[in-house]
Amino acid sequence: MQPSSSEMPENCFPKDSHGRSFHDNWFWKKLSSGELIRRKKCHWVCDGFAEWKNGPIKIMRHEITENRVFASIKASYKEAAFPLISSLKENEMKKIVQNKEVIRHLIGIVLYLGRHCLPFRGHREGWKDDIRGNFKDLAILLANYSPPLSCHLTEVQIRGKHTHNFVSWNRQNQLILTIATNIRNTIKNEILNATFFSLFLDTTFDVSRKEQLSLVIPTKTLRQLRVKNAK
Repeated sequence: MQPSSSEMPENCFPKDSHGRSFHDNWFWKKLSSGELIRRKKCHWVCDGFAEWKNGPIKIMRHEITENRVFASIKASYKEAAFPLISSLKENEMKKIVQNKEVIRHLIGIVLYLGRHCLPFRGHREGWKDDIRGNFKDLAILLANYSPPLSCHLTEVQIRGKHTHNFVSWNRQNQLILTIATNIRNTIKNEILNATFFSLFLDTTFDVSRKEQLSLVIPTKTLRQLRVKNAK
C-alpha cells in the first residue's frame, strides 16, 4: 500500500502535534546514478511509525537491515516465478484437453472397427510403410481434420518412446478392454433392472472351421410391459 496524499482526507497525510506528517516523496529512492525508483516496501506493520522528523533516515536504515534485504530478495523471486507458474499450469491444462480429444477420436476408431468386425493391426505398422493397419491408418486419416490428433501423431513420430503413445498396440488393447468392460457392465445393469429376460443361443463356423457361439439377451422392463399392455 502506497497511497498518495490526494487519496487522504483533505488531500493530505495526517499530521502530529508538531505539524509533521508522511510525504509522498518517501515512496521514492534516488540511486547513485541519479535515477529515481519507487520503493517496494517502506512501511512498518508491527509497531507503526510516527517519527516524521526522522522519516527519511529511518527508511534508509530499514532498507539495509538483514531481514529486510532477505525479505526483498524472496519477494522478488516470488514475483518472477508467478508468471512461470501460471504458464506451467496453463500448458498442463491445454495438454489435458488435447489428450482427451485424442482419446475421444481413438475410441471412435475402436468402436468403428469393432462394429464392422475389421482387424486392428497389420503385418507392418512402421510410420514409413504404405499400409500400417486399419487402426493407425484411420488415426492418420482423422488427423487431417483434428489438430490435437495431428499434433500427437507428429510428436509420437519425432520423439518415439520418449513420449506417451496412444496409438501403440498396447494402448489399442487397453481401449478395447475398457470398451468391452463398459459394454458388459451396461448389459449387466439392463438384466438386473429388467422385469423379464430370455436367452438366445446360436452357433456358426468361421473361415477357420471353428464353431463360434453367439449369445443374445433380450430384456423387457416393467415400463415396456406397461406400454405394451396399454396398447
